[in-house]
Amino acid sequence: MSILLLFPLISMAQKTNFSGKWNLNLQKTDFKRAPDSIVPRSFEIMQKNDAIVIQAKVYDKDRLQHYYSETISFDGSKQETIIYADYRRIVSISWNADNKGFVLYVRLRNEDEDNPSSSDFTETWSLENDGKTLVVDREATQANDFSIKAYYDKR
Repeated sequence: MSILLLFPLISMAQKTNFSGKWNLNLQKTDFKRAPDSIVPRSFEIMQKNDAIVIQAKVYDKDRLQHYYSETISFDGSKQETIIYADYRRIVSISWNADNKGFVLYVRLRNEDEDNPSSSDFTETWSLENDGKTLVVDREATQANDFSIKAYYDKR
């Protein structure tokens, strides 16, 4: 008598890989009423098994260029990064159920002694056009902040 044992296979969906170099597409991006300096001009992303490393080029309101790098753990813990001067970005990540995209929960904090402030928003990241377009849909949680939909082309 032969006994056949069947073990259930557990299928874990692989996370979409966002690695690459990305440039902001100014013509396609919907800034609404926001200034074009509100989002990074470019990203260089390296995705690992347990984290994503995002290097960004940004401009401040005076059009000065800055770079920052953040490593965001997939375990949902918060990561704090100094963007420039008194500006800090506190972020955590949550993958969509299908692992094809993720949401970043962001608090941008200005620690200027004379005028401290903070704003909270979410960024929903996804890929379109067979992975050639990165879409970052930013939704502000305060009425006076900017919501935009940014499109980045893969280099």
